[in-house]
Amino acid sequence: MEIPKEIKYLRELTDLNFENNLIKEVPKEIKYLRELTNLNFAHNLIKEVPKEIKYLRELTNLNFENNSIKEVPKEIKYLNLKNLEYLYLSDNKISILPKEIGNLTNLKKLNLSQNEISELPKEIGNLINLEELNLINNIIFILPKEIGNLVNLKSLNLNNNKIIILPKEIGKLTNLKELNLSYNKIRKLPKVIENLTSLNVLYLNHNKITNLPNKIGNLIKLTTLNINNNEISELPKEIGNLINLRNLNIRFNNKYNFMLELPKEIGNFSNLTDLNLEYNFISEIPIEVKNLKKLTDLNLGNNLISKLPKEIGKLGSLINFNIHNNELSTIPKEIRNLNNLQNLNLSNNQILEIPKEIRKLNKLNDLNLGNNKLTNIPKGIRNLKELKKLNLSNNQICEISKDISKLYKLIDLNLKNNRLFIFPEGIKELRSLIKIDLGNNKLSTIPKEIGELDDLEYLNIEHNDVKELPKGIGNLTNLTNLNLGYNYIKEVPKEIGELGNLEYLNIEHNDVKELPKEIGNLTNLTNLNLENNEISELLKEIGNLTNLKCLLLGNNKIRELPKEIGILINLRELELRHNEVGELPKEIEILTNLHRLYLEFNKITELPKEIGNLINLEYLHLDENEITELPKEIGNLINLKRLKIKNTKIKKLPKEIGNLINLEHLYLDENEICELSKEIGNLSILKELDLCNNEITELPKEIENLKNLEYLYLYDNKLSKIPKEIGNLTNLKKLSISENKIIELPKEIGSLTNLDYLFLNSNKVSELPKEIKNLTSLKYL
Repeated sequence: MEIPKEIKYLRELTDLNFENNLIKEVPKEIKYLRELTNLNFAHNLIKEVPKEIKYLRELTNLNFENNSIKEVPKEIKYLNLKNLEYLYLSDNKISILPKEIGNLTNLKKLNLSQNEISELPKEIGNLINLEELNLINNIIFILPKEIGNLVNLKSLNLNNNKIIILPKEIGKLTNLKELNLSYNKIRKLPKVIENLTSLNVLYLNHNKITNLPNKIGNLIKLTTLNINNNEISELPKEIGNLINLRNLNIRFNNKYNFMLELPKEIGNFSNLTDLNLEYNFISEIPIEVKNLKKLTDLNLGNNLISKLPKEIGKLGSLINFNIHNNELSTIPKEIRNLNNLQNLNLSNNQILEIPKEIRKLNKLNDLNLGNNKLTNIPKGIRNLKELKKLNLSNNQICEISKDISKLYKLIDLNLKNNRLFIFPEGIKELRSLIKIDLGNNKLSTIPKEIGELDDLEYLNIEHNDVKELPKGIGNLTNLTNLNLGYNYIKEVPKEIGELGNLEYLNIEHNDVKELPKEIGNLTNLTNLNLENNEISELLKEIGNLTNLKCLLLGNNKIRELPKEIGILINLRELELRHNEVGELPKEIEILTNLHRLYLEFNKITELPKEIGNLINLEYLHLDENEITELPKEIGNLINLKRLKIKNTKIKKLPKEIGNLINLEHLYLDENEICELSKEIGNLSILKELDLCNNEITELPKEIENLKNLEYLYLYDNKLSKIPKEIGNLTNLKKLSISENKIIELPKEIGSLTNLDYLFLNSNKVSELPKEIKNLTSLKYL
């Protein structure tokens, strides 16, 4: 958008808002709008604030946020003559703040966040009416001592800069209510921090602070203190004076594996609602925690706690309690008193048994007991009527009692990695279930009643001993994700075709010999995994799955692909490894969105020229086939990153191979190639080239163009010499030329200063060139 010059005639205008209009330039005619009080050019493409801005002396609010401005014009100093109070220049490319900024003495709010400012001019101290200063995401290393003049400042945000030390003058900002120093490099707080007695919010997280000054206790108005991700191993007892604290975050202060000791004064925080002590090597919780009667969120995860004090039961306001990844073996029965608890995470401990008193937690929504040593679940669980998520994964549970059937509101049940032999009978009553994970158990049957869970969207029974699927599976019409992998299923029931919402279907590693034609009804399917079965024929109905992006058919007995494969125009990955395919249909050319095509270990004798239409292909694997020749159309695959043609019968590469300019990995080992064409030199970003076990007698000098090559394998060929151009491959890390007929190495070998491995065995080299001494990175010779 372009602003017309005629705007100058709107001389009574007081508010002008051109926010988010792709404006590249502010016309100098703006100077005529001298009644303007609010000017907004935020979110445009402006590179320069016009000097004519100096004439707008009635401005109170000026906004140039989110542009491409590199410089603040010195003329901004004239705006102090009247009323400018709000200046927004965030998200630009400003690197230097002019000293003239100090003339804007009426400013109340200055936002310079997300720029490239490394230094503040001392004149910043003239802004004595400033109440809010935002400098987030710059590269400021030091604050000028004049910052102490900003005695009316209420909010100072220096998040994500490079500050190492704070000037003592910061102690003069006695009206400051919010101070954010997070994501800097501060090691020590100045003693004068004690003077900031008006502070409500103090963010010190992600610094290098090793201790808090005792005088931190003077900041009695603090409601939020965040010191997570520092190097603090001990808290001063004076921290207990902060009786108005509501949020205290001490997470991750164990960088040097020091154990954080909690002082008993922590019990003074009677107004605390949120306490985060995660990742601190804490082994013990002081009993004074019982005084935190208003605590709603307690995070003790990732510590070394082996026992919870019974006083934990005094925290009657607790809503969220996380103590995952500790060393608990028991839970105190006093947990029953946490009658407001909604989320309880006890995962990754050593818990053997859950006390029956858990039944008292009748407001619980989410209970995570995963990765413990439970062998059963208490009967009392039936009383948790509000429970929506229950995670019992990675335990040693052999049986689930019928009591689970009373959890009518349960939507997510995780029983993965247990020892269940029988499908839990009570599950069929849980009609609200959306997700069930029963993977990695010992189930042999799935009851027909599974079909009654008609809200189910996710069902995982992989890695079990299931031999048959019930017809009732077809009633799960809301199912989007079905994982049946690693079982002993021989037949897929035709009722599978009723699952019209299915997006992901995994039947890998079973004994399926054929698919029902109804599979073609799953038109929303995006991922279909049929690997490692006994399938010999792919039905034409596969062509109905037009939303399919990933089709995995490896390790079957498929001999041919139906022409309908060409209808799958959204396919991005086609995997056919280890089959008996002898020929690709020409319809393959329609799959222009294909990125990955894996055809290893088949019986393909010829690639159709139509392969050249797969212009988005990045990975093409053809190992272990019977291909004798590559079609010249292979050169059309200009986005190819990896080409593997190991152990076929190729004797020669087409010169069009040189068109594959994005190729990074080329594997041609174990073929019958006698000669490399000079076009190989066009592959300038190639990182790995494997030509082992061929019949190559000479390398073309164009090999020198492979400047990015890191790995070159040439062993077991018929080379008698290495060209001097090899010396240009200065990024080479590994060079293998073993088992050839090489008599001498060129002196240019000494230029390969990044070489780690050089394999020369089984040649006829009698003497190494003296330049070998330059290979100072060499680890193996």
